This record gives sequence, structure tokens and C-alpha cells, in this order.
Amino acid sequence: MIQQPITSNSQSGSTPGSKKLVAWMLCLALLAGSICLFYPRISALQACLLTGDHREQHYPWAHFLSQSLAQGHLPWWTWKIHCGFPLLAEGQIGGFYPPNLLLHGIFGAETGYSLNFLLHVFLSGLFFLLYCRQIKLLWPAAAVAALSYLYGNAFGGAFYNITSLKTLCWFPTTLFLIDKLFEKKRLRFGFLLGVVFALQLLVGYLQIALYSIAFSGLYFLLKFFLRDRAAEQGKGAGKAWTGAFVALAVMVLLFLPQFLATFPLSRLSARVGLEESFAYIGSFPPWGLVTLL
Repeated sequence: MIQQPITSNSQSGSTPGSKKLVAWMLCLALLAGSICLFYPRISALQACLLTGDHREQHYPWAHFLSQSLAQGHLPWWTWKIHCGFPLLAEGQIGGFYPPNLLLHGIFGAETGYSLNFLLHVFLSGLFFLLYCRQIKLLWPAAAVAALSYLYGNAFGGAFYNITSLKTLCWFPTTLFLIDKLFEKKRLRFGFLLGVVFALQLLVGYLQIALYSIAFSGLYFLLKFFLRDRAAEQGKGAGKAWTGAFVALAVMVLLFLPQFLATFPLSRLSARVGLEESFAYIGSFPPWGLVTLL
């Protein structure tokens, strides 16, 4: 009898798992390196991004949040606006948003602001890379797509301001979790989707958060109607819809503290009762969708 030689992954070099790990590490290093290249002084914690709305609104709010956390309380009220103002209820300070509480609670205003910016720029690329791999793009294509998503918009990943950055960095994760919900039929992906939706709402830029959640809902519907019915077994579609309702319930529950504070204040706004046309000032016109072509 002639015995055939036994070959193994360990003998032939590396295993698929190790190759995947190396690819991940290379992509993450590429993302981190590009951020250091684009934002050298911020990456070295020698400066903050203080232009436009950053300087006039978001950094002062971050500074007040850091002061409040250092004193052991949330920024419920400030005397620095008119005769006093319920700043937490206004929402844009992001007083219930976990990364804000963690970074500003530990590092203070300036360092916390820089780290917050760097964290969310990195997460934007990371989450888009994760989604690209979920839809089976090869590693080089996923890396290029992630960099294009990160730097292919105005302000190199900063979007409109830091609150929109914090909101939109989670958007690719919602697509990833919706894919997982249809693929695995596990309700835990619905739960995680609800957590991500709540994080987007807690950042403080409600308009952008609602746009993002609406597009995620559209993606869910497209996945549902374009799914492979022949390959689907049993209650696959029902599980996906149950997961979607779980996501909505978790989102509402986690966002409830901020909503209960914000809604009464919103009813006192000078914009309440204005004509509908006011809401469309500066908005994207419907015929602008032709640019998608």
C-alpha cells in the first residue's frame, strides 16, 4: 500500500482564518494611517477641529458637558444662555450619548473633543468596511470603498458638523445588521439594530438621524421584496419583520429619556405653527434624484 502524504493548512502556510485576520489588520491600519495623514495635528492631540459650527456651537457645548460631568451631573440647565436654558432638552449637546459621556467624562473638553472626532471618523470607515465585506466584496474593493465613503464627501469625513458625523457613522452598521437579520433570522440582530438607531437619535441631530433611519427602512423593504423566496425556509420573512419591530421597540425605549425632555421644549419654539413651505427652505428638490443616474 502506498501511503499518500497528508497536507494541512499549517504545513502549506497560513489558514484562511489567519489570512482574514491579516487582511483586517491591513485595512484597519490603512484607515488609521489615512486619518493621521488627513488630520495630523488632531491625531497628535495638538489641536481640535474648530471651524464653523464646531467653534460657534459644538465645542462650547462639549466644554459645558465636560464641566457638568466633572461636577457629577448631566448638563440639565445653563445660565449662560439668556436668563437660563434647558440645554440637555435642546439635544445637540448629546447628554445621553455614551461616547460623549465616556470621552468628555474622562479626558475633559479639548482632548475629549479631538478623540470624539477621531473615533467617529474611524468608525465611519470601519463600519462601511464591515458592510462591504458582508455583501461579499473582496478585500481590496472593500478597502477602496471604505476610503471613498470616508473621504469622498465634503470636509473629508466630517460631513456637515460633528453631530452629523456622529450620526452618519452608524449608518453602514444598520445596513449590515439588516443583512444579518435576513441571513441569520436571529432576533438579536433586531435588538442591536434598535440600539444603533437609538444611538443615532441620541447624538442630537434629529433630522439627519431620521433621514438615516428612513433609508435603513427603505433598505429593509428592498431586502424583503427582492429576497429569494425559493431558498427561504419556513418563517424567514416573519422573523425579519419581528426583528424589525424589536428594533423599533428598543429604539423608542432607549431614546425615551431624551424625547421626554426635548418634546415639551420643542412646543415652545418660535417655529411651531409656521407654514409648511418653511420646512422646505434649502431642502433637496425631488427632481434632484436624477443625479443618482
